[in-house]
Amino acid sequence: MHEDYDALLPAPLAASRVGVSRQLLNYWRATGLLAPAEKRNGQPLYRLRDVLHAESRARAAPRHGRRSRLITAAT
Repeated sequence: MHEDYDALLPAPLAASRVGVSRQLLNYWRATGLLAPAEKRNGQPLYRLRDVLHAESRARAAPRHGRRSRLITAAT
C-alpha cells in the first residue's frame, strides 16, 4: 500500500496511522516536538511525515522518569 506522507490529516487519523494515541500526539504538540502543518476551521492538521519524525525523535530522547533517577542514584 502506498502512503502519502505529505497528506494533511486530522490528529485522530494521524495518530492511528503511526500507531500512537491522540493524547500522545497532543503531548508532542504541547512539548514542541510536533507542530501542525496547518489549521482548517480551527482543527490542527498534521503531515504523516512530521508525525513519524516526532515519533522517531521521542524514542531517541533521554527519559527523565523514576527509573532513570534510580539508575543515576545507584551509580
